[in-house]
Amino acid sequence: MVFIEFDKADSELTEAFSKFERNIIEKFETKNFDLDSNTIALLIAVSPVIVTELARVITSAIEKKKNIKVKLKGMEFEGLSKEDVIGLLQELAGASEGAASATEEKAST
Repeated sequence: MVFIEFDKADSELTEAFSKFERNIIEKFETKNFDLDSNTIALLIAVSPVIVTELARVITSAIEKKKNIKVKLKGMEFEGLSKEDVIGLLQELAGASEGAASATEEKAST
């Protein structure tokens, strides 16, 4: 899974991440002291099918210097190249797929 946080006012990112609606496990809106919602945080299940498009959205946001935070494996990443983002997401997708296969295999025995 990947954790992504961005400004709620950023309609471009809101629209871009809406493409992954089926993969969003959890959506949070954080509030400031005035109780105004100012950021959106998404927990997205990464699968091989969405890796390339998800990497494109993330790297495009990074290149445009948008306020976006990406957390994978408990670490926060900033300023990664598209290739690095794709590599990390593919690794994560492979690990998720492997864990699902192991669970299915265990259940069938």
